[in-house]
Amino acid sequence: MQVIYLSHLIVFRIISVRIPKMFSCHQRM
Repeated sequence: MQVIYLSHLIVFRIISVRIPKMFSCHQRM
């Protein structure tokens, strides 16, 4: 179960990093 929890944490972190980048790109355009 710990492995699944870690994988979810990594995915959540990647998403939280990518979403702001997309928003910033949209704002620039």
